[in-house]
Amino acid sequence: LLAMGSSLDCIGAIAKTVEDAAAVMEVIAGQDKKDATTAAVPVENYQEELRKGAYGLKIGIAPELFPKGIDTKVEELVRSAIEVLQKHGAKFEEIRLPLAKYASAVYAIICTTEVSTNLARYDGIRYGYSVIADKTKKDQPKDLFEVYTKSRKYGFGDEAKRRIMVGTYALSSGYYDRYYLKASKVRTLIKKDFENALVDVDLVIGPTVPSVAQKIGKAANNPIFGYLSDELISPSSVSGLPGISVPCGFAKPSDGDKELPVGMQIVGKPFGEDKVLRAAFAYEQAMKNA
Repeated sequence: LLAMGSSLDCIGAIAKTVEDAAAVMEVIAGQDKKDATTAAVPVENYQEELRKGAYGLKIGIAPELFPKGIDTKVEELVRSAIEVLQKHGAKFEEIRLPLAKYASAVYAIICTTEVSTNLARYDGIRYGYSVIADKTKKDQPKDLFEVYTKSRKYGFGDEAKRRIMVGTYALSSGYYDRYYLKASKVRTLIKKDFENALVDVDLVIGPTVPSVAQKIGKAANNPIFGYLSDELISPSSVSGLPGISVPCGFAKPSDGDKELPVGMQIVGKPFGEDKVLRAAFAYEQAMKNA
């Protein structure tokens, strides 16, 4: 497990079912005295919470999470999933997240700056891949400087290198105030938007990504494409809120014939994983019994 963006990273479960995810969460949630990023907050019995169903949950729908340009089939499937929860007793109301559209840019700046700092330790000696230990590399380093540069050259992928370079630039003299400081201030405002919205509702629901997965390599020469794919999950990420993505159907990509999964994200209040999992489980069970 490697640190990427210290203020963004959060351990979570990739599971086959919501119930499996809840079981894992019960184990990994809670305070760890060896981890300063954990909080001394009591852990709910998530598996027991699942049984309460969707009845009585108040869920917010933000137009900002259904932006112009979103795949029409993706929007259709997510709205159909919302109707399923409504039929099972959840109440819905419209909320506003006016600054959500800036979250992708904020995420890109904060993430890359933290990546450049966290990955600085991987020098080929104390941490990470070492070109010296890799006997498959014929161009072995001739001095300490080459140990650093070649270990990082071969040890990092293109995206890691890209984030290191962008992050270092954003933190460099004369650019810290222009980029990182402004991004941090906007992040606070986005978080405030969520705090205001979540006063009246328990959860926020929307698509996980604006389209289905694209072909491998499509984003290779267009890094911005990758960040745009995160535009709908960046708001909750920069706000530090718990969330889950649940499959809600299949759709064809614009450049293919095979149907691919569509995800619905459910976002909750701080430490509100119980209701996030509860809504996800209610939808999952409703579709199993449909």
